[in-house]
Amino acid sequence: MSVKVFYVPFGQRNLAETLFKTALKDIGISSGTTLPDYSGILYIAPRREIIAERMRSFHRLVGGSYIPPEMLTLSEISKRLCFSFGNKVILPNFLRPVVISGFAEEGIGISAITSGFIGEIKHSYPTETMDKVSDIINSLLTKSCAPQAVSNRVSNAMNTFRQYSDLMQSHEAIDEDDALLLSPSIIEKKLNIKTLILDGFSEATKAEKSVISQLIAKTEKTIISIPVSNNYTYFTSSYIDFIKNNFKTEETYLSADLEAGRDVKVTYHPFPSEEEEVEGIARHIKSAFISGRQRNLDSVVVAFPELGKYRAMIARVFKRYGIPYTMAEPLPVAGERQFLDMLCLLESIADDYPRLTFMNFLFSPYFRGLPQALKNSAPRLCLSGILKGKSQWLKAFEAEGKIVYSAGKRVFKRLKPLETIKDKAGYKDYLNALNEILLGFGFTAKEDSDVQTAQETKDILKWLGLVDSITGKGTNIRGFIDSLRYILEHIMVKPEGTGVQVMSLFGASGLEPEFLYLGGLKDGEIPSLPEIDHLLPDSLRTGLGLTNLKAYLTRQEFLYHRLIASSRGLYLTYPTMDGDKFFLPSLFLRDAIGKKHRVSGVLCLEEELLRKKGGKPFSEYIREIQGLKAWTRGFSENSYIHVTEIDSYRRCPRRFFMDRILSLKPSEIKDYELEAITVGSVIHKVMEKLIPCTETEIGSFRERAGTVLKEVISDMNLEPYWRAFVKESFLTLLPEIFEIEQALRADGFSFKSAEFTLKGQPLKGVRLEGKIDRIDEKNVLNLQDENLVQVIDYKTGRAELIGSQILKAGETLQLFLYAALLKEKNITTERVGIYSLRDVHIKWIPSRVDKKTGRILNDYISSSLRFLKDTVEGMRKGDFPALPIQPGICRHCHERPYCPYIQGLEG
Repeated sequence: MSVKVFYVPFGQRNLAETLFKTALKDIGISSGTTLPDYSGILYIAPRREIIAERMRSFHRLVGGSYIPPEMLTLSEISKRLCFSFGNKVILPNFLRPVVISGFAEEGIGISAITSGFIGEIKHSYPTETMDKVSDIINSLLTKSCAPQAVSNRVSNAMNTFRQYSDLMQSHEAIDEDDALLLSPSIIEKKLNIKTLILDGFSEATKAEKSVISQLIAKTEKTIISIPVSNNYTYFTSSYIDFIKNNFKTEETYLSADLEAGRDVKVTYHPFPSEEEEVEGIARHIKSAFISGRQRNLDSVVVAFPELGKYRAMIARVFKRYGIPYTMAEPLPVAGERQFLDMLCLLESIADDYPRLTFMNFLFSPYFRGLPQALKNSAPRLCLSGILKGKSQWLKAFEAEGKIVYSAGKRVFKRLKPLETIKDKAGYKDYLNALNEILLGFGFTAKEDSDVQTAQETKDILKWLGLVDSITGKGTNIRGFIDSLRYILEHIMVKPEGTGVQVMSLFGASGLEPEFLYLGGLKDGEIPSLPEIDHLLPDSLRTGLGLTNLKAYLTRQEFLYHRLIASSRGLYLTYPTMDGDKFFLPSLFLRDAIGKKHRVSGVLCLEEELLRKKGGKPFSEYIREIQGLKAWTRGFSENSYIHVTEIDSYRRCPRRFFMDRILSLKPSEIKDYELEAITVGSVIHKVMEKLIPCTETEIGSFRERAGTVLKEVISDMNLEPYWRAFVKESFLTLLPEIFEIEQALRADGFSFKSAEFTLKGQPLKGVRLEGKIDRIDEKNVLNLQDENLVQVIDYKTGRAELIGSQILKAGETLQLFLYAALLKEKNITTERVGIYSLRDVHIKWIPSRVDKKTGRILNDYISSSLRFLKDTVEGMRKGDFPALPIQPGICRHCHERPYCPYIQGLEG
């Protein structure tokens, strides 16, 4: 047995050729017509992306026809061995949470956390009994003085682990992690390997080391590559020591083909948005291909730290530029439209046919057996109003005519088998009912789809039948949906394709791209923090030898620097914004140079059309709205301007013009919920009638509130559900409202007026009018101050009243302008406040900070009048620029695509 170790520095690019030439050196090739046989070589790598690249490298090296070597991951070889030489059913790891959810009767989310814990324990303590692991964990919990809640969660997880192991054992089943634990004994008895290549491992768990150790022991010739760097010796030392301490090795230190440490001198390119970032990458790829600098697109890698959010953009932009590409990493079938529509069918039954969910099912192109009459009526029904429940749908169908009504009845009749068992049934019962429905409605994939047909869908769903046979417990339809969704999210399909390799940063690590495009390098994404472990705190993970925060961050840094050092060409990018949200470049770019970059030339048909005579980009049509005096009649010196219009204009003049002057509103589909204006109307009327009461006991206050609520709600056109909802919600807040009212009385105030209308001229030539939600009068003995009040405005949202913003930016002037109008009437305002019914809290000005700094309400009134003067001047000039008082309000604005402010930032 010989073991040869290659230490691979960052920047080494010919590793695959070195490994394979070393492996082939002693392999004899028979002459004649017999194909060269390389099946005696077993190649093991940590990820499939590395294996795919090494397959291409091996073919380039040997060429022609041959019997290829075996190329697998550790997980794949373990499953293959257990399948070939074992006698147990192998359960995929993604089914473990579903099994746990079944017997523990917990949600799939909690079960997934427990499943992750089980997997980590199996990898880190492969030879220890569960009792021993429990003792280790309990000892660590005691030493760290962990809270009782943490101890309870870990104890419950260990109990679930025991139940899971007993259940799997009783059904002669194992999961993929068990296969890894069992494979060393199978390797020892069943395998004899001529040549073994272990490539790309820089770390390994104890379970993986056990498999690796046994593979090496059963191999005549072992070749190992280990990536190394002087900056990361602590990261790779464990794996290196494992090899050195267990085997006699022959060591070779390779040299770097590219400059090591080149990453500190690289240039990165900022782009205004993620979409333009992808477009910049596409333009660079296309330009390099056309110029001949990069004709082999298979050697080009495009990677992102978080690939999911870029998938759709890459598909859209690369298609526009005619760039062939393949997603080198598999995709979950859950993202396919046909499966989303299938889940909509199930959720419709579970939730009593809500409008949008049921409409997605009715309008789906994958249920080809659905009556065409229903499909034709679907868009109109979707906009007809609020629909929920079978009876409501049948009424809507009936209104569409006899044909639609008859078709709707047939649909509900076919769905009845699932309806009747939705409260409790076994997975197999749900599967049988669902399969019958899918067949009845002609469920299938489109002809151009590369995923499953209806028959293949059954093959996916069979996993739930396996879970049913193991757990032996039923569930409701919601549990069935959650389990099915979880399975679909973990069943992967590898798309077909050639050209540019698109993958995640983690997937690309270990490769040696001819040219690497690495995007999305923004702070928070790379390095990123791990998902919160709701079971084990970081200190306990460290004590157990599991991956902790430090190791997680170090791994990212190691993979990043190794990848860019091993790429011959490099193009790093990051988006500076997403809408109105700004990003900083990654910490890994701290020593790099930022430089804007634009590839010149016309590289796609769209750009050609834009450059034709008369063609202009849409951005050139975006203009500011200024000098439109014809729209300002309501703001003249003789007109009264409503106080709320001042704040609305200041919030964003352009949006004010669209909403208040042109009365333009975007078309929206009405959700099944109370509109904010309806809630606000109810709250205002209830508070108006409730607050004047003088009850000093919570019981009588609650009784009065019930009477008032009944009066107010009975006068409004609300459905019974919403009436009960509003009443219950408000009564829940009553104790806190009562406390606030008692505190106001303790401050010496008593209710004076509600919905108080007033008009006035706080500035010469500026007339205002408004309606104050509530005025409280100060109970004073000094007759000179008898007109001392506090002004309160009710809000159903959060109370936002920030003194610095009011004085510096003129934000939220409404209450101070009311105070100025009251001052005209010789009424002195002591304080103003926003009463949030959401938080049941009043935010006051002057605040405690104001009292410490000596600011009084008159300072705010004076500042507000200065802002009022500027605001009215802008209104009268007809100036409505795109100038939000703060960028945060732009996030959900319907004017975004046409807004000079947003387009200016992003351009």
